[in-house]
Amino acid sequence: MLQYLKAFQGCTTVKIKINDFLNDHLILQEVLRVIPKAKFRLDINGGWQLEEAIANLTNYEQEFPGQIDYVEQPCIDLADIKSLRGKVSVKIAVDESIRKFLGSDLTKIKEVADIAIIKWAPSGGISASLEIIEKIKLPVVISSALESSVGISHGVALASVVPNLYGACGLGTVALLEGDVTSKPLVAEDGFVKHRKITPDLIEQFKAEPARLIWWQDRVNEIFDRGLI
Repeated sequence: MLQYLKAFQGCTTVKIKINDFLNDHLILQEVLRVIPKAKFRLDINGGWQLEEAIANLTNYEQEFPGQIDYVEQPCIDLADIKSLRGKVSVKIAVDESIRKFLGSDLTKIKEVADIAIIKWAPSGGISASLEIIEKIKLPVVISSALESSVGISHGVALASVVPNLYGACGLGTVALLEGDVTSKPLVAEDGFVKHRKITPDLIEQFKAEPARLIWWQDRVNEIFDRGLI
């Protein structure tokens, strides 16, 4: 944990994927030794039932008062998230739920959450992401889907035109990769990721096998034929 934090000098917002308070609260304590004023974003990936969420978040709020920025996707069911929102004071963000509601009434999201997590690629691109943001009408955090620097540069471009950003974006993930398609990776410097054009000069090192390239091309064609892009 501590060795990873060294790659994010100047950052004070930390997203951590957790399971429950008993097993994972020590991770937050370790982070505070390195970043005493850290704000935590707890990502559950929809892993809690309602009663679990209430119990765990109550414990986190008591143990780390004022330092839980928000909890992301605490439950998979929107009805549970709506109930949870009325029982805890920590803000609730949704990610998976947004993609579940694509094509339906996205305005319902604001009835159950405080913040929307938007990833440009799974959302269908930058234009599609902006359409979703306009419909949801919630504060937004632009996050990554663990892309290379090329993908992150698109995320930074999106963040630069979003009028209702909530706060720090989740775009510092290139530092977690073992390799990148460019010799000048887009990583955070003094807490910021600055937009610039990425030259993928190392892309040949990561080129897929011919059979895999065909698979991906067929996949893209299928999605296009179904009208999904």
